[in-house]
This record gives sequence, structure tokens and C-alpha cells, in this order.
Amino acid sequence: DAHWILSELRRILGDGGVFLFNYSNKLSARQLFRRLLRWNTESPFVLEPVMAGKMLTQHHPAYVHQMLLKTGFSEMQYFGTGVTDKLAGRLGRFETWMPSERTIASMLGIIKLAPWIMCRTKASGEILKDYKDMDDLLICPSCHSVVRRGAQSYVCISCNLSYPIENGIADFRVNV
Repeated sequence: DAHWILSELRRILGDGGVFLFNYSNKLSARQLFRRLLRWNTESPFVLEPVMAGKMLTQHHPAYVHQMLLKTGFSEMQYFGTGVTDKLAGRLGRFETWMPSERTIASMLGIIKLAPWIMCRTKASGEILKDYKDMDDLLICPSCHSVVRRGAQSYVCISCNLSYPIENGIADFRVNV
């Protein structure tokens, strides 16, 4: 649930917190070319995310931008990645004429055709009250209620689900 996840990130970051992330771009030049050749059955123009393999989700840049706006983020800056690293060392004497990697990444972020898009954005809105330690940030991923820390697990005060702590690491995965 992208909306819920981004809302929680904004809540935790508070007013002015910076969020930096990247995502696989389903509208990249490569994906458009693959669609043109009919190697891809999924349309890169549909806004909804699509699974690319077992572990990777591709996102449409407009979808990501809309979700950030809906959840209280602003001042988005986009950079295209996964291109300049492929060109490094392959251009020979023309490398001195090329713009810097940052310039290329900025241009690719504007046109959003790079395979990966990195985004830097700011959270705006509420600031967490009574934040004393990490436990104050945690909530139940199933019902979104407060969890209380026990000796070997976190337990939700509403739905009573328990999330184990093993070797100091809490496992908040649901349906695993």
C-alpha cells in the first residue's frame, strides 16, 4: 500500500524531514523500446506499478509524483540513474566534452527516461509528539495501532498480534 507507506514516512520524518529514494522506472527508454518491439506485454504508459520478476516493482514517474503529493511531500527533485555508469570509460576522447554526471542525471530526471529514478523530497505536516525513542515510532502493520515492547516481541494493543524480536531485530512482516 504505497499511500499508507508514504503517509507513515511523512509522519515519521515530520515537518521538513528529507526523504531520498530510488525506483525502477517503467517508462524508461529501454522499456519503451521493448514495448515497441512487443517484447513486453505490459504497457509502460499505465500508471499502476507492475512486477518485473519476483522481487522488483516498476513504477511510473507520474504515479510516484502523484503519491508524493497526496501524502504531504513537496519540493521533489528527480535524477536519472543507471546511464552514466554504463558510459564511463567507453567514450574515450569524447569524455572531456561530455557534461558532468550530475548534469546528465538532472537532465534524465527531468525527462524521466532513465532506468532508475532517484528522488529527493521534503515532508511537510505534523511533527511526532512525545518522541522519546524508536519504540514511539512503531505501529502495527496490520491495524496501524500502537505496539508495546515486551522481552521477546512487540504486541499490538488493538489486534493483539505479536511481532518477534530475534537477535535485537524486530520482524514486522505480515503473512510471511
